[in-house]
Amino acid sequence: MNLYPLKFEDNFKDKIWGGDSLGTILGRKVAKGAKVGESWELSEHESGPSVISNGHLKGRTLSSVVAEYPSAVLGEVVAARHKNLPLLFKFIDANDKLSIQVHPDDKYAALHENSLGKTEAWYVVHAEKGAKLISGLAKPLTRTEVEAGIKNSSLEKLLQEFEVKSGDCFFVPAGTVHAIESGLIIYEVQEVSDITYRLYDWGRVDDQGKPRDLHIEKSLKVMDFNDTENHKTEPVVITESWGRREIITACEYFILYKHSITGVNTINTSGKFKVITPLYGTVTIEYTDGSETLKQGETALLPASLPQYRLKPFEGRAEVLVTDIPVGKDELISELTALGVTLEQMKKLGGLL
Repeated sequence: MNLYPLKFEDNFKDKIWGGDSLGTILGRKVAKGAKVGESWELSEHESGPSVISNGHLKGRTLSSVVAEYPSAVLGEVVAARHKNLPLLFKFIDANDKLSIQVHPDDKYAALHENSLGKTEAWYVVHAEKGAKLISGLAKPLTRTEVEAGIKNSSLEKLLQEFEVKSGDCFFVPAGTVHAIESGLIIYEVQEVSDITYRLYDWGRVDDQGKPRDLHIEKSLKVMDFNDTENHKTEPVVITESWGRREIITACEYFILYKHSITGVNTINTSGKFKVITPLYGTVTIEYTDGSETLKQGETALLPASLPQYRLKPFEGRAEVLVTDIPVGKDELISELTALGVTLEQMKKLGGLL
């Protein structure tokens, strides 16, 4: 099978808190006044499977191609560990506040939900002035304090709130109480899971005047009552011949980079798939048998079967998010050490140390 950079059809999901900013800011085909809350960029999850939009595989689901050619798409090491693409990628348009929520870890999710857990990372693509998000607790809490905060509609006062700007990144491990507030476009990388436990929904009701379901008991079972960490990451910058690479966040599930490209950026797959999304500019992806064009806000999967891809900015400069999957935590630490990243810097990337 001759594989190539795979692009995907739009996969939008309307939400009570969604808007039309993916159209106005990222140029996606979102109607004015829409309530699109999420764009699932790349997914094998049954709630929103991706459909290929280019080349001879056009019209096929990503799942069917991975099932037929697992090693060629994912890479032998990844395919030996996972039946499917183990990550899910999305844009989030928070026109209004999302619920205050928490996700289970792998162990709890496997036992109670027949699923992976959900550790995730947020990259702030766009932030209105004064936009904020919630991540973690202001102080260690007891179950009684959390329950009182929910009952008294004051839970947010017990949590860490951050004013954010474009380019900020937060690592959000399973068990961390969190919420994205209004005026933000977020690029999210996560384990392939659709499990969300809502603790609190700001007293909001839907179009029929009904509140959304809460999952308080499950939330209290999985939340980390001592999570007072600052989950905002501190990127590590590496100068390259083609521009600049920033390591934005890293954990056992994924490592997220931002490439600021002014020359020809060669990406070696090292036998594993890569996922790329331009945030600024257009890039040409050259590979053995041809090329593909990827515009701002579009996402492509680079299959593992091709050893190398070349990214060229269409008009002299581009900024591209690149996601890799580690072979393992220890191997990733060794890889970063070889790049000159110190242990102190790794601690500030999120989920390694």
